[in-house]
Amino acid sequence: MNVLVCSFFLVAVIIRLLLMYSEGTIDTRIFSDMLIYTSIADEVLQGSWSANHFFQSIGYPLIIASTKLWFKNWG
Repeated sequence: MNVLVCSFFLVAVIIRLLLMYSEGTIDTRIFSDMLIYTSIADEVLQGSWSANHFFQSIGYPLIIASTKLWFKNWG
């Protein structure tokens, strides 16, 4: 394997590890990310579509929205 590729990979892993441990616990970041998806799902259920919805993956908020429609006590 090319030494340059390996060194770039190693630098990328080090940067990710540093960011992962310097920004708090992983559960707060996961909650923050999922909050975006659920808020997009809520807006879709209210009939509000925005161009901002497509900066995130639209498929997952649509799955959440359909789950919220099918199961009233969910989220």
